[in-house]
Amino acid sequence: MKWYNTEKSKGLAWVLALPKCPCELDWVPTYIDSCGDDELGEAFGGLLSVRPDEIVWGHYKNPCSSRWEDPKRASVFERKLHSLRVRFSMRSVSVGGHYNQCTYDENGILFTEGPAAGSADWDKAIGISKLKNPWNSPHYLNDVRQAVWANELGTGENIWVGNPMHIDLWGNIPSIEVGNSMKQGKMGEYMRKYYEVRPSWHKNCPKKS
Repeated sequence: MKWYNTEKSKGLAWVLALPKCPCELDWVPTYIDSCGDDELGEAFGGLLSVRPDEIVWGHYKNPCSSRWEDPKRASVFERKLHSLRVRFSMRSVSVGGHYNQCTYDENGILFTEGPAAGSADWDKAIGISKLKNPWNSPHYLNDVRQAVWANELGTGENIWVGNPMHIDLWGNIPSIEVGNSMKQGKMGEYMRKYYEVRPSWHKNCPKKS
């Protein structure tokens, strides 16, 4: 596996230099009064809140702006490459041109294991809409395709089959979690190797996969 040997040859010093992912993010809410209008409440709850029974607008707080970019809702591609259960993500600022990716559930709890967990990035992730050819971007070539290869080696499935841009925003999309040779809650051999060279780098957080 040339990709694995190439990644292993880089060592982990660059990963260890990155900020560690916080175990949990703090939600800062702003409540909206529906004035007893159930339909308005349902609309706001569905569109603005990660907690569907609440009418709330808010955001997850940046734990340290000198180390982290602001937390954001996970993109459809982050969910495709990790897990449909990933709802928020946060990336570190550059350290030597490298970055740490943290992934969180709807309650701001960090995923620490399995394909749902974030991983260190050799290159900066740039939104696909900002790239003319995302498949030739440094982030795709040096970070993303290694995970795609690991998944394909373990399952024989290519998650990009078909039109990768045609994704159901409500979650009806294939993801690495769906096709990563997971058996009895464990990752397949090749995804384990991917996370061996691209570990989830976090504080001493409770295990969550």
